Amino acid sequence: MDEQQQHKPEGIQQFEAAFAPEVLDVIVLIGSTGFTRSCMFDEEYWTGVIGLNGWRLHDQDQIQTGSFTLLVKDEVQVLDRYAEQIQSDRLYRLKVRRNGNRFLLVEWLAEIDPFEDPGLESMLQEQMEHVSLQDARLGTLTLNRMVQTFDTELNWLGQPVRISIEQSEGESLQQQLQIAYHLLDQAPQWDERIRTFAAKQLTELKNDSWLEEDEQPLTEAAFAKRLQLDDITITPNGYSFWFHDNGLFWGHVVYVDGTTEEGPNHAQIAG
Repeated sequence: MDEQQQHKPEGIQQFEAAFAPEVLDVIVLIGSTGFTRSCMFDEEYWTGVIGLNGWRLHDQDQIQTGSFTLLVKDEVQVLDRYAEQIQSDRLYRLKVRRNGNRFLLVEWLAEIDPFEDPGLESMLQEQMEHVSLQDARLGTLTLNRMVQTFDTELNWLGQPVRISIEQSEGESLQQQLQIAYHLLDQAPQWDERIRTFAAKQLTELKNDSWLEEDEQPLTEAAFAKRLQLDDITITPNGYSFWFHDNGLFWGHVVYVDGTTEEGPNHAQIAG
């Protein structure tokens, strides 16, 4: 273990130990999802996640294509600085350590002009092309490259709601469209069912840990009414309803997962 590694906190050392010690000098193509970060409730340090669609060693021309992930674990202030530097749909020169399709960010070196790297520049242009699909019921769905979903905005019980279909083709896409049709055809029933489930799962948490000063405990009915539906994300296996919390959890998102066959099965806060 080098001297710099010894001075890192134990939690970060354990995370970085999964990567090979060799430091690689690479050029990477950042995907359209850009820089995201997360931290579990029991963790002290945050994890930054950056999707890569291709990379090559700095001194070699051969490009590695596929789905890769660039990771960094540190205090949130450090990740904020990386988030300012690393933008989606860009080329960067980095120093990294590797573990299969996962890379540990060791050092950010510079942004690379795409014209200086014709191979990755061609991939970047393809990545940024406008893509959409047409559906007789849902209209035009446009690819959201940040999260790899086809999105449209529809009326849900008098309110505009984004419908997001996971990017896929063939039977998988058709399964998702059928789920969307089913939810829209029975919107009143599903809206009530999802809200009721969220309230049963999360009202106690709200009243135990998230009340503002002088705020009175909420009933499940009041909790359900406060939720504002923003997005319904659909995958081949089911759905996720995403709600703005209207202050229930001080700005966190509330989401409910489930299937059309079994109904809602999981509710949580995030963000």
